Amino acid sequence: YEQWMVTQNLSMSSINTYMASTRTIFKIAQREGAISKDYYPFGEGGYKLPSSQNVKRALKMNEIEKIYNYECKEFSYRDEAKDLWLFSYLLNGANMNDIIRLKYKNVDDEFITFVRRKTRKTSKSSKPISVAYTDDLRRLIDKWGNKDRSPENYIFRFINEDMTEKQIRRCLDRLIKRTNDHMKKIASEVGIEKTVTTYTARHSFSTVLKRSGVSTEYIGESLGHNNLRTTELYLDSFEDETKKEVAKHLTAFGKVKA
Repeated sequence: YEQWMVTQNLSMSSINTYMASTRTIFKIAQREGAISKDYYPFGEGGYKLPSSQNVKRALKMNEIEKIYNYECKEFSYRDEAKDLWLFSYLLNGANMNDIIRLKYKNVDDEFITFVRRKTRKTSKSSKPISVAYTDDLRRLIDKWGNKDRSPENYIFRFINEDMTEKQIRRCLDRLIKRTNDHMKKIASEVGIEKTVTTYTARHSFSTVLKRSGVSTEYIGESLGHNNLRTTELYLDSFEDETKKEVAKHLTAFGKVKA
């Protein structure tokens, strides 16, 4: 299966994701008695998931500023994409799956508090993420949010209580694709050469904090990571540019005071 995916030019990151899902299917099949443990191909001595190499997707502050100041037709799909991207960035890099599921009960006068859906499904001790309710977040909710602010109402009107998980997933996939398509065009128009996607917002949030001197522990807590090692791995690939800048000082002869 892995070899076939390689022939389809899938990245190692994508292959890792598909194989992780396959592993989960095997575990469910074992738990339900559909297959015996002898047929489990993963684990010690078995198949190991390929390691996915992190690709730098973070934007610099001046690039984020270009997106922030970008002007387009109000309430157009492009306007929606820009504001959703900024909302994700400002909400500690929250992913779209968490954003569309936010309800007004998650918001009070000072904070927006939520539990990442990803950790909710994998950890029994999922710690809530609490984000300061800034003027920018307030502005975006006032602009795009449901006017009925009942506690159980979703803030954004992308999904509703009558939808099944399958319908929500389809809606989410369409939203992410539409947002990514428009963010690519915005990036091109403002002179950002990097690929800008919904995932870039999360990487940019964490990188801006690190470059500002914020501790790895605090960044991990803000991202909703359950352990420090996850955060360290997450941030590791963002420092290549910094390393190059530091290396220049090693031969800056005549520019450094004795």
